[in-house]
Amino acid sequence: MCAKPVFINLMSVRSCLALGLLSICGVASALAQQQDMTSRLFRNPAELQPVTPQKAPGQSLLVLRAPSALAPQQDVTYDLNVNYTDTKIANPYFGGEDLVHLRSYNGSLIAPSISLYPSQSVRIRLHNQLPVEDTTDCPSPEGRVHSVPNCLSTTNLHFHGLHVSPTGNSDNVLLEHPPGQNFEYEVNVPVDHPAGTFWYHSHRHGSTAAQVSSGMVGALIVKGKRTLDDRPQNGGIADIDTILKNSGGGDLKENVLLLQQIAYACFDDPNSDTITTKLASGGKSVWYCPPGKSGEVKYYSTQFGPGSWRSSGHYTMITGKMQPQFGEWKPGEGEAIRAGEIQRWRIIHAGVRDTVALQIIKATDVDPALAAVPVGALEQSNWVDQHCKSGEVVQTWEFALDGLTRKRATAKMINILQPAYRSDVLIAFPSEGVFCVLDQSVQQSSVVNPGPGQKDTRLLALVRVTGGTPVQGDLKTYIVNSLIAADPTMPGTIAQQLRDDDLTAFAPNTDLSQQPIARTRDVSFNISFPVGAPLRFEVNGALYDPSRVDFKPVLGTTEDWNVTSTLAAHIFHIHVNPFQIMDIKDAKGASIFTADGRCTELDLKDKQGNPAPDPQYCDLKNVFRDTIFVKQNYHILLRTTYARYIGEYVLHCHILDHEDQGMMLNVEVVPNAASSVAVTRAATHAH
Repeated sequence: MCAKPVFINLMSVRSCLALGLLSICGVASALAQQQDMTSRLFRNPAELQPVTPQKAPGQSLLVLRAPSALAPQQDVTYDLNVNYTDTKIANPYFGGEDLVHLRSYNGSLIAPSISLYPSQSVRIRLHNQLPVEDTTDCPSPEGRVHSVPNCLSTTNLHFHGLHVSPTGNSDNVLLEHPPGQNFEYEVNVPVDHPAGTFWYHSHRHGSTAAQVSSGMVGALIVKGKRTLDDRPQNGGIADIDTILKNSGGGDLKENVLLLQQIAYACFDDPNSDTITTKLASGGKSVWYCPPGKSGEVKYYSTQFGPGSWRSSGHYTMITGKMQPQFGEWKPGEGEAIRAGEIQRWRIIHAGVRDTVALQIIKATDVDPALAAVPVGALEQSNWVDQHCKSGEVVQTWEFALDGLTRKRATAKMINILQPAYRSDVLIAFPSEGVFCVLDQSVQQSSVVNPGPGQKDTRLLALVRVTGGTPVQGDLKTYIVNSLIAADPTMPGTIAQQLRDDDLTAFAPNTDLSQQPIARTRDVSFNISFPVGAPLRFEVNGALYDPSRVDFKPVLGTTEDWNVTSTLAAHIFHIHVNPFQIMDIKDAKGASIFTADGRCTELDLKDKQGNPAPDPQYCDLKNVFRDTIFVKQNYHILLRTTYARYIGEYVLHCHILDHEDQGMMLNVEVVPNAASSVAVTRAATHAH
């Protein structure tokens, strides 16, 4: 009865006080939990430390050396271990913490961040220390069906969003490493690579979703030091990082928000895929791990699917914590956030099965002492209604998408993040107090996991702001004016561009709107239902075949891609080269953009005549990125140039269980006729 709860119903606490049943209701345990609240304080992921700084042996043809002024960093080598970790995750329905046994990097639920620099050679020695699998779970390559998940402990490494070679031992996802194998990746970052927020994760076809949903994900940060003054010797490149300064001239405080959706479950029988469930108060049956049992990720049949995440009862975590607390909640505990302090948040959606609609709202009537106890699932709705409905939305200033600095920054009241998206924002809290970080309710057509009724609003985190100087007026204006004031050497033309949200001086990609188009390719994601056979997860009517190359674009050419989703929504992602979004057409075939770039979706009404906007596409015209959510029957026109690298790589749906079941195809960039580069088909398939 008095088992230590992690989630306390605050209404129940008040009732127990009134009844004099303090000890029976577990309030003593709640107070003990408050004493241990440092465990909920937000902390950035640890930085992976190099084994030894070293110079690359010999000269690689893929290395593009920087001028001496740009190359203060040496080439580096890192060790990254793949192993099981035994840890605990807070349970929002039943309180306490569930034991979990999960595949991980370096033995932690939170993988370390890796920092890179343009012109650097980075070697990552991947050590697969997972136990050997039997042939039932992992058939030989000749016996595998490439639409059936398999070999869940065989892995590889993908550097998501990086513009690097897809061949050899670089960003080559056609490699695979069984348990016991060590392999050294070499990533040669080109001198002109954009600075930005990227991420790394496993990408071995057949086991990707299981490993990513266990937490095998980490931040990959390309640092930027190229200044406006140095543009002539940097090929015209300037990194926006160099103007993101505080009033003292130092770098802005950065937080890395790694959104994780850990799909663990316990099972009725070790050899069965039947998930153990339990009826929670309120009548909802959710996944349950009895005391002494550890949750695992092991069965696609029951742990992945359209309703799996909602059925689980699990919540999206931020950098390994459920409802983390930002700021200083007790003297000396946590890093204080001041009113008016500008921070950079690098947000990485590293989950698989749920959309996150992130919004920050000033809280009302929140006692910081009571807020030390996380809000459980059953009181979420009432707590949010009571404390997170002030209407004071904290606007963020988004300046980069998918690691690429935008040509035009955008002020966001809500940030809809699909799996694999990255969003870099600047934020300043306007006053002291507590702020709710919410995953807001959005319409069903906007989410990966549609289900009956609206997706409910959930509390993702709390922020406590203490001291500082209140901000008067528009937050975006305050942020921009503060950046300008922090850099007295900033040219007047650049300062005015910032006031106009114009980031062209820092945007790394060349506009493709006037480029000649070599051809247009069609990509259609679909789920089909053959009679008497399993579902088929298809691209252009076909399942993935590792021996088939579907598209062979020519190096140096520019092409259009017309991408659609026939049944359900899907997430298009392509490796190596980013794309520019030229147009988005709705299910009726009409562009959502007017001639002047305004978004017609903001004019939509719901059945009652109230505004029903879906803002997630409205600021994407002509924007570059590497991942895009495609609504059912929408058509998105993408344009891309095949720059620098030849070789074979993939495009796929980033609902990763779809990819593992066949929703992927191979692309091979081949040299043009004038090129002297010899073409050799990669002999690295191990499927």
